[in-house]
Amino acid sequence: MLATAQATLGRNLLTIRRVTSSNRLISGLGTNGDQTPRINSYDGCSCFSLDGCPKLSGLFEFPVWDTGGKYNSLSPNKTVPGLLFDCYPLDATLGSTLECYYQSSCLALIHAIFNTTPLSSTSSTQFSSNTTIQALFDELFIEEVEDQVSFAQYYLQCNPSSCTYIRSRRFDLLFMLSTVITVFGGLAAILKLIAPLIIKVIFALRQRCQRGVEQTVHADINYGKLSSVTS
Repeated sequence: MLATAQATLGRNLLTIRRVTSSNRLISGLGTNGDQTPRINSYDGCSCFSLDGCPKLSGLFEFPVWDTGGKYNSLSPNKTVPGLLFDCYPLDATLGSTLECYYQSSCLALIHAIFNTTPLSSTSSTQFSSNTTIQALFDELFIEEVEDQVSFAQYYLQCNPSSCTYIRSRRFDLLFMLSTVITVFGGLAAILKLIAPLIIKVIFALRQRCQRGVEQTVHADINYGKLSSVTS
């Protein structure tokens, strides 16, 4: 069931990303282009590419009037570990990691006005700090799956009217002996029921044959007497 959910969500997400990219839909943030229409390029990579243009995200401390609002040709003053920039925010999010959220100094850069506690790197987890959001999504953000089987709860939930089971085993001496006895016992019971009927049928046929012989003998005798009188 878990594998089915993972496959379904992964397929749906991939469909959304491919449809959005193939139809050149413009991001609400204008990261891949505008309504001119103009498609943005980053470091020689065009957002026409289905794979996008992932690059390390950073902080630009430049006045807007100095750059015209365009930062493509500028280098960031500070980079943010684990956070990516891409043509579509969704692609950037999925390609990013939570590495920054394990560092107090990095959190101070992106959440300066919030008192944010970094994640603990000593916690027992199967995911490392450089695990991508895509990998977390593929695992449904589930740390561990524990199977707790309760036959009583299962039986109560199903509430069957009856319960049967089949046990398969190899032939042994005791099983073969009991089977033979059972078969012969069944045959004895059947013979006990039909034996009287068989005997009655046999006697009826015997009596019919005897009557036929007697009638033949009488006919021969009468025929001999008739021949003697005629002579």
